[in-house]
Amino acid sequence: MTLTALIDGERVEAATLNRSDWESIYATRRRGADIRCPGCIARMYAQQRGDTRLFAHFPGEHSVTCVLAAESPEHQDLKSHLVESARKIGATAQVEYIVDGGRIDVLVEYKGRASALEAQLSRLAVADAVDRTTTYLSHVDSVTWFTTGRRDWASRVPALGLDTTERRTVTSGVFVDMAGEIPKAEHPVSAAVHGVLEESYTYLPGEDIGYFVDRSSLISTHVRSERTTTERAQGAVSDICARTGLDVSQLHLYETQSVPDIDALFTPRAAGGTTKTILVGDCPVCGGTRERPWGLCDACSTWRR
Repeated sequence: MTLTALIDGERVEAATLNRSDWESIYATRRRGADIRCPGCIARMYAQQRGDTRLFAHFPGEHSVTCVLAAESPEHQDLKSHLVESARKIGATAQVEYIVDGGRIDVLVEYKGRASALEAQLSRLAVADAVDRTTTYLSHVDSVTWFTTGRRDWASRVPALGLDTTERRTVTSGVFVDMAGEIPKAEHPVSAAVHGVLEESYTYLPGEDIGYFVDRSSLISTHVRSERTTTERAQGAVSDICARTGLDVSQLHLYETQSVPDIDALFTPRAAGGTTKTILVGDCPVCGGTRERPWGLCDACSTWRR
């Protein structure tokens, strides 16, 4: 099944057809207009599942190598939602866009930048995810993957984890600090698409793992103790600003009672690590004062790691 088709030789997206045109095509499902698959040119017919409009191959007629024929209804639903989310903020979005060496699920053009949004719900080898990302980056400015469950490749490419049922909520992949310690609370996929396109979500690649930082709610540690000079603390803040493109007025700065290595602010800690920095300051969620490890607020039990 696909969201697009060639109708009488013209590429058409089902969702953008006006109601009367779609009803006319749908009413003549297995006859009438010449509907073809953009991938393998096999015959297709119109199909609708709930509010989602689709085109389906006639049984047994598609090529065995046609990638569009293998996509599940869940995959099509997620692609459709990504398109809708992009268009809601005024972006131009094209679904199933063919490029040399591949096919981008959703190509978005917004404020002079081209972005690829990829839905991936099935298994994928790490090497394939990296190769596809590299291929797409020769055509667009950024690539973001949307997936469910635990994926080995998701830490190697810009990826956001979604809930496994409705696929409408981002549950992992975004943090609000640059050390990858404090995750952003669950939020709608549409908000994440907005963050990616507005570049408020910044991807920080790492040697073994990468992650997004939400610059609009970035929390950074401002080191201060008897052993830390003002210049060193100011240097840390300047480094944060240089890496994110923000100015100091846009950062939430907190004082700490310990003196961690400044570089640790920008490096994900090893899995299973136990080192924590005690933060003292106001909780960025409720404003309550806290003096506990990483986000355990006295007044706001929801803001935690």
